[in-house]
Amino acid sequence: MLVDRLGRKTLLAAGSTIMLLSVSALAYGFWGWDDESNEKLSPTNMKIVLVSMFVFISGYQVGFGPISWTVLSEIYPTEIRGTAMALSVEVNFFFKFLTHLLFPIIQDFLGWGTTFIAFGIIILAGLLFIIVKVPETKGMSLEEIQLKLKGVSGQRRNDSKDLQEYENMDSFDKDAKKPLASMLLKKSRQEQPSEPPPII
Repeated sequence: MLVDRLGRKTLLAAGSTIMLLSVSALAYGFWGWDDESNEKLSPTNMKIVLVSMFVFISGYQVGFGPISWTVLSEIYPTEIRGTAMALSVEVNFFFKFLTHLLFPIIQDFLGWGTTFIAFGIIILAGLLFIIVKVPETKGMSLEEIQLKLKGVSGQRRNDSKDLQEYENMDSFDKDAKKPLASMLLKKSRQEQPSEPPPII
């Protein structure tokens, strides 16, 4: 799948960039136009507005449309995932409702061009948040994602993965799995050859 090849963060950033560019083009196309006047948009501006709307929808479908739900389903801990996802859906639809409610009010107050500039600033803030804060979860198990979010180092992630494999082995007694797994991990780390001294 494209999501697994390119990564969640990459697609979110790409979709947000497309949305930002199309909103900027919408601001340009509507700049200085008043829908209450008898003047119509010029043919060139009408084409800019029409194309920008389709490009915006495409950008949304590349990024925020599908990918945000994928990321949310992966980053929440298992014990709260159901509740957290339900809350995320409620917040998502609340802000969609708020956007539809406030758009005509903002448009009447600021005008068409300035309104789309304001939305562009919001999208830019979201893009920066994605770049700085959103983790890339491509190719990672749910356990590895949780360890990454907790700041666990790569060595400890590998140890945890090995520990899980030992715990899942059916040949060990149930009560002895964890102690035995820990012992095997400790022994394997002790047996790893140390780095050779530097050659002078």
